[in-house]
Amino acid sequence: MKVSIGFDHGALNLRSPVIEILNELQHQVTDHGTDSPDSVDYPDYARLVAEDLNPGGECVLVNWRGETGLPLSGEEATDCFLETLEQKSHVSATVNEKHDGYVLQVYRAEKPLY
Repeated sequence: MKVSIGFDHGALNLRSPVIEILNELQHQVTDHGTDSPDSVDYPDYARLVAEDLNPGGECVLVNWRGETGLPLSGEEATDCFLETLEQKSHVSATVNEKHDGYVLQVYRAEKPLY
């Protein structure tokens, strides 16, 4: 399976373990994320991941909850990303789990995004 990922600076510590697991499962990984701890604009990376999403493919979003000191909270950044997805494609939520520190959402694309 082809898997496209795009970690921002806030989740950089998760990047290598996730890539390692995906490689062990023999998935083809495309990494659009940053490899720097410097602050980045997450929507830029999310757009690159979204461009890789094919019909029937799924997009996994994990974002932090609450204030961050950045212009947008994790939930606001995710909402902006989802607005872009919905403008470009028909997406439907298959998972939406809220936890204390984060939200996990999975969306399935119904048609090409770009």
